[in-house]
Amino acid sequence: MTKNELCIVYTTISSLEEAEFLINIVMENKLAACANVIENGKSYYIWEGELKSETEVYVIFKTTCEKSAELSEFILKEHTYKTPALLLWHAATSNDFYKYVARILS
Repeated sequence: MTKNELCIVYTTISSLEEAEFLINIVMENKLAACANVIENGKSYYIWEGELKSETEVYVIFKTTCEKSAELSEFILKEHTYKTPALLLWHAATSNDFYKYVARILS
């Protein structure tokens, strides 16, 4: 892990209202410093043997790597999907942004 490394946690949600609800409780619990919302994403997936497609909302959380496991567990617990998409990546960032995120989550 580099000194200025954060974690990005990505999930998909069925509506903007559900996304905003999840974002609010994540932020209130200081599990992420910020989130991005991308509306009207088109997702394709296999579910119970059939190809499905849905319009979804994509949510990208930025957090410290130390909080990423707790954030992931929280999302899985609060998510409305039976099997939500939940992806995590490590990302190098600027010193200033790293300090901002660390300060917000301390």
